[in-house]
Amino acid sequence: MNSLFVVTKPNLMGMAKTRLARDIGVVEARRINAMAMSSVMKAVVDPRWQTALYVTPESALYRRDPIWPDTLTRISQGSGDLGARLSRAYALAPLGKVVFIGTDMPDLSRKDLAKAFRFLNQADCVVGPADDGGFWLIGLNKRVGSAPPFADVRWSSSETLKDVRANLGSAKIQYLETRIDIDDAASLNAWRRKSD
Repeated sequence: MNSLFVVTKPNLMGMAKTRLARDIGVVEARRINAMAMSSVMKAVVDPRWQTALYVTPESALYRRDPIWPDTLTRISQGSGDLGARLSRAYALAPLGKVVFIGTDMPDLSRKDLAKAFRFLNQADCVVGPADDGGFWLIGLNKRVGSAPPFADVRWSSSETLKDVRANLGSAKIQYLETRIDIDDAASLNAWRRKSD
């Protein structure tokens, strides 16, 4: 089974892209977030994998959102840091390939997702590294008794991916290309330069 979790929250001012909003204002940050999220949502619907929107806050389960496809299952992220929430999704997923993405990667394509699932045919884990030390995609082969690598990770830091790799131990990891994670004005400008 191929399972895809899209980690997301509603595109509301003051809730989404708060670091970016501090740099460019809440209205412009909301516009950029809508552009990125719309692009991601076009890529995630595909018969080759089962997609679920992994949402926060709890009220987002029932909120009408024009960007989120109505056909996709919504699951609440619950409480805790990102590691706890990703671990919870991993526990919910059936055995097989489990991939996690966010919604701030406007360049994401179905080809990227298909490649990630394909890499998991030969690897224990697939990672799409972000230029800031994090990742824009992570996928794992869930087997009986396997555990997710998300405990004791320094989230939203230059050490995030390093910590996850340490948790993976001797697992075989395949890498996708490094991309720019749009979190602030500097990364937005870098992404725009690269996209021109």
